[in-house]
Amino acid sequence: MNVAVANTNHTAAASASATSWPNPAYAWYVIVLLNLSYLVAFADRIILGLLIVPIQNNLNLSDTEIGLISGIAFGVSYTVFALPAGYIGDRWSRRNLIVVGMTLWSLMTAACGLATNFIQLFLARAGVGIGEAVLHPASTSLIGDYFPPQRRARAFGLYIMAGAAGATFAFLVGGKIVQWLRSLDEITLPLIGPVEAWQATFIIVGLPGVLLAGLIYFTMREPERRGAVHAKAATSASWPEFRVFMRSNWRTFVCQGIGAPLLLTGGYSLMNWLPTMFERVHGWDAAQTSITYGLTGGIASILGAVASGMIADAARARGAKVATYLTCLIGGIGLNVFGCIAMVMPTPQLAMAGMTAASFFLLMPAVTSLACINEISPNRMRARIGAIYTFLVGLITNSLGPFGVGLITDHVFGDQNAINLSLLTLMSITGTAGAVLMIVGIKSYRRSVGQANAND
Repeated sequence: MNVAVANTNHTAAASASATSWPNPAYAWYVIVLLNLSYLVAFADRIILGLLIVPIQNNLNLSDTEIGLISGIAFGVSYTVFALPAGYIGDRWSRRNLIVVGMTLWSLMTAACGLATNFIQLFLARAGVGIGEAVLHPASTSLIGDYFPPQRRARAFGLYIMAGAAGATFAFLVGGKIVQWLRSLDEITLPLIGPVEAWQATFIIVGLPGVLLAGLIYFTMREPERRGAVHAKAATSASWPEFRVFMRSNWRTFVCQGIGAPLLLTGGYSLMNWLPTMFERVHGWDAAQTSITYGLTGGIASILGAVASGMIADAARARGAKVATYLTCLIGGIGLNVFGCIAMVMPTPQLAMAGMTAASFFLLMPAVTSLACINEISPNRMRARIGAIYTFLVGLITNSLGPFGVGLITDHVFGDQNAINLSLLTLMSITGTAGAVLMIVGIKSYRRSVGQANAND
């Protein structure tokens, strides 16, 4: 009797959730918190790119070793822990998962500032990757439960915009911090003692994330899970169900899940190596490059992130079933074409103009690829599918991109001043491969969207 009553109540709750959504004002407040989370994550991820030259000078590291730290250390740990993060996110509080991950990655960013050799810096960056691995799977699932499908791409656009804001913050504010710290004769921190300017930068940028984690814990509610109309709505899909779904949509997930990370690889590599490239090729120091890019490319990337979600939602509302997917493809092509052009410009001003154009498209694939996952994924396995995508981004974009640039510079061109050609080579290969895969996958994605709509 009690079981029957419980099942009846559960079914009623599930039916109610199919027609009612959280208060829109509170849902947008959650987006603000997730935006701040992603801003902090992206700033902690990107800040290393501003500090490559002083780190190399202080620790005597090659471009390949820097690539290992910025790419492999972060990317592999991010990749490995994305899958268990998705599994946990389908079963445990996604809010609490974000709180734990943010606390870890913030403390590990600060720990980068305590490193005195390659191994210590490598391990600290790996810790940043482990913490950040939880953010996308948990946030993807949360947004799906806070926003109905017709507003979801816009919500993702505003969420991913925070990545652009984080990059802008890292370049603009980070550049100012680097400039200020370098002007000091000596830097001594409480309980730590004397440190280099680059070490102090890591500590200053890392610690605020711990405060944000506390704000999220006390003010964000875990929403009811949605997307099913039976008693299993609030439970995770079984592994047999998950395997059946993935097999029936394998072509879509291969083309979109690998194609989008390939399109993003060149852009992420640019964010890691941009100040170093401008210093070596054009003679601008890191502070000048960072501040200039923050005021141009950083703002352009924010506008592009917002525009991509609005464009995809508007086209979808007019009946274009693959609008989100096509926006991802077009954004990726624009990013790589203008990024390649920027690498061959003869002056720093023209190179920065090219980077600004590329930056408008920078986050379009990131915004719309997450929305694509929501369009075709059942709620009860959405965090796991988001985790698989995070796994692929970590493996392809975050790991191989920055490491590949360092490897090409050291072992193909053999000249640190040829880093622009290394970036050009990488973007040409990964951008072309990603675009081809995405084009091949259009038909299968349309079929997957049709299946998802039929099951709603």
